[in-house]
Amino acid sequence: MPPEAVDVALKNASRCLKPGGEILTTFKDAPTKEQLTRFGMTSWIDEVFNADMAQKSDYLKDGYLHTVVWDDDYYPGVTSDSPPSERNLQMPGPHRRELYFYGLEWMKQHAENHGLIPKEVGVVIDAKMPFSVFAWKVVFVKN
Repeated sequence: MPPEAVDVALKNASRCLKPGGEILTTFKDAPTKEQLTRFGMTSWIDEVFNADMAQKSDYLKDGYLHTVVWDDDYYPGVTSDSPPSERNLQMPGPHRRELYFYGLEWMKQHAENHGLIPKEVGVVIDAKMPFSVFAWKVVFVKN
């Protein structure tokens, strides 16, 4: 979902919860190598997609990353705004994926704007691909 839609979803979730109510969220992130190091996750640096492989400056400035990933692109340095000419765009199936990756701080800040505070934070690795996508699992509680 684009950032505006995430804000609407957080607002609606908060509106539906009573104080003390909880919502479980998961969202993809592309933390930088430096952030992974700060999180104590250096062993994952070469295992997950990160902002260093795409638009790192946009990610650091905006708190999220918007990119296009192709089904055959799940390896380092693989995102592309437009496909190489040899790609067969007539192939059936969802081979082009437009994705948003949200930083943990971005999500926490936007959730807090709607009265949602993180209660529990964990990590989910999407192991369905050779080069995994990093995702956060966060339980937010309404103030």
